[in-house]
Amino acid sequence: MDSRRLKKVSTLLQETLSEILVREGSNIYGSKCLVTITNVVVTPDLSVARFYFSLFNADDNDAVMVALHKNISKLRGLIGNKTRHQLRKIPDIEFYADDTLEYVFKIDKIFEQINKDRQALENENKKQD
Repeated sequence: MDSRRLKKVSTLLQETLSEILVREGSNIYGSKCLVTITNVVVTPDLSVARFYFSLFNADDNDAVMVALHKNISKLRGLIGNKTRHQLRKIPDIEFYADDTLEYVFKIDKIFEQINKDRQALENENKKQD
Protein backbone atom coordinates (compact mmCIF):
# COMPACT_ATOMS: atom_id res chain seq x y z
CA MET A 1 0.00 0.00 0.00
CA ASP A 2 1.37 3.38 -1.01
CA SER A 3 1.84 6.01 1.61
CA ARG A 4 0.52 9.51 1.24
CA ARG A 5 4.06 10.79 0.70
CA LEU A 6 4.70 8.36 -2.17
CA LYS A 7 1.45 9.38 -3.84
CA LYS A 8 2.30 13.06 -3.54
CA VAL A 9 5.79 12.55 -4.94
CA SER A 10 4.58 10.40 -7.83
CA THR A 11 1.87 12.94 -8.72
CA LEU A 12 4.37 15.79 -8.55
CA LEU A 13 6.82 13.92 -10.78
CA GLN A 14 4.10 12.97 -13.27
CA GLU A 15 2.85 16.55 -13.58
CA THR A 16 6.37 17.95 -13.82
CA LEU A 17 7.61 15.55 -16.48
CA SER A 18 4.39 15.92 -18.47
CA GLU A 19 4.88 19.68 -18.49
CA ILE A 20 8.52 19.29 -19.53
CA LEU A 21 7.63 16.95 -22.38
CA VAL A 22 4.99 19.34 -23.67
CA ARG A 23 7.55 22.16 -23.82
CA GLU A 24 10.79 20.30 -24.60
CA GLY A 25 9.49 17.14 -26.23
CA SER A 26 10.29 18.07 -29.80
CA ASN A 27 13.89 18.85 -28.76
CA ILE A 28 14.23 15.49 -27.02
CA TYR A 29 12.65 13.02 -29.44
CA GLY A 30 12.50 15.30 -32.47
CA SER A 31 9.13 14.41 -33.89
CA LYS A 32 5.56 15.56 -33.80
CA CYS A 33 4.39 12.64 -31.70
CA LEU A 34 2.79 13.08 -28.31
CA VAL A 35 4.28 11.35 -25.28
CA THR A 36 1.89 11.03 -22.37
CA ILE A 37 2.97 10.00 -18.90
CA THR A 38 0.28 7.57 -17.79
CA ASN A 39 1.64 6.54 -14.40
CA VAL A 40 4.58 7.05 -12.07
CA VAL A 41 5.64 4.50 -9.49
CA VAL A 42 8.14 5.63 -6.88
CA THR A 43 10.08 3.16 -4.76
CA PRO A 44 9.48 3.39 -1.00
CA ASP A 45 12.92 4.93 -0.40
CA LEU A 46 12.20 7.59 -3.09
CA SER A 47 15.38 6.66 -4.97
CA VAL A 48 13.83 5.45 -8.24
CA ALA A 49 10.85 6.75 -10.21
CA ARG A 50 9.41 4.50 -12.89
CA PHE A 51 7.61 6.50 -15.56
CA TYR A 52 5.06 4.69 -17.72
CA PHE A 53 4.31 6.46 -20.98
CA SER A 54 2.20 6.01 -24.06
CA LEU A 55 2.87 7.34 -27.54
CA PHE A 56 0.40 8.88 -29.94
CA ASN A 57 1.05 9.68 -33.58
CA ALA A 58 4.58 8.25 -33.46
CA ASP A 59 6.23 7.04 -36.64
CA ASP A 60 8.78 4.91 -34.81
CA ASN A 61 8.05 3.97 -31.20
CA ASP A 62 11.50 2.46 -30.68
CA ALA A 63 13.25 5.66 -31.79
CA VAL A 64 11.26 7.71 -29.27
CA MET A 65 12.08 5.19 -26.54
CA VAL A 66 15.79 5.37 -27.38
CA ALA A 67 15.68 9.18 -27.40
CA LEU A 68 14.04 9.24 -23.97
CA HIS A 69 16.65 6.86 -22.58
CA LYS A 70 19.49 8.93 -24.06
CA ASN A 71 18.13 12.08 -22.42
CA ILE A 72 17.45 10.68 -18.95
CA SER A 73 20.11 12.89 -17.32
CA LYS A 74 18.75 16.00 -19.09
CA LEU A 75 15.20 15.17 -18.05
CA ARG A 76 16.30 14.46 -14.49
CA GLY A 77 18.01 17.87 -14.40
CA LEU A 78 14.90 19.62 -15.71
CA ILE A 79 12.77 17.82 -13.12
CA GLY A 80 15.26 18.86 -10.45
CA ASN A 81 15.06 22.51 -11.50
CA LYS A 82 11.27 22.50 -11.34
CA THR A 83 10.95 20.57 -8.06
CA ARG A 84 13.96 21.88 -6.14
CA HIS A 85 11.74 23.42 -3.45
CA GLN A 86 9.55 20.33 -3.03
CA LEU A 87 12.05 17.45 -3.15
CA ARG A 88 15.40 17.10 -1.44
CA LYS A 89 16.70 14.44 -3.79
CA ILE A 90 15.60 13.78 -7.34
CA PRO A 91 15.03 10.06 -7.91
CA ASP A 92 16.69 8.11 -10.68
CA ILE A 93 14.46 7.80 -13.73
CA GLU A 94 13.36 4.67 -15.54
CA PHE A 95 11.04 4.63 -18.57
CA TYR A 96 8.59 1.88 -19.46
CA ALA A 97 6.22 1.79 -22.41
CA ASP A 98 2.58 1.56 -21.41
CA ASP A 99 0.81 -0.42 -24.11
CA THR A 100 -2.56 -0.52 -22.37
CA LEU A 101 -4.21 1.60 -25.04
CA GLU A 102 -2.98 -0.69 -27.82
CA TYR A 103 -4.26 -3.67 -25.84
CA VAL A 104 -7.68 -2.01 -25.47
CA PHE A 105 -7.88 -1.38 -29.23
CA LYS A 106 -6.89 -4.98 -29.94
CA ILE A 107 -9.57 -6.36 -27.58
CA ASP A 108 -12.12 -3.95 -29.07
CA LYS A 109 -11.40 -5.27 -32.58
CA ILE A 110 -11.81 -8.83 -31.34
CA PHE A 111 -15.20 -7.99 -29.84
CA GLU A 112 -16.28 -6.26 -33.06
CA GLN A 113 -15.32 -9.36 -35.05
CA ILE A 114 -17.23 -11.60 -32.63
CA ASN A 115 -20.33 -9.38 -32.99
CA LYS A 116 -20.05 -9.43 -36.80
CA ASP A 117 -19.72 -13.22 -36.79
CA ARG A 118 -22.71 -13.54 -34.47
CA GLN A 119 -24.80 -11.25 -36.67
CA ALA A 120 -23.84 -13.23 -39.78
CA LEU A 121 -24.76 -16.50 -38.05
CA GLU A 122 -28.11 -15.09 -36.91
CA ASN A 123 -28.86 -13.88 -40.44
CA GLU A 124 -28.07 -17.33 -41.84
CA ASN A 125 -30.35 -18.96 -39.28
CA LYS A 126 -33.20 -16.60 -40.20
CA LYS A 127 -32.77 -17.37 -43.89
CA GLN A 128 -32.84 -21.11 -43.25
CA ASP A 129 -36.08 -20.85 -41.26
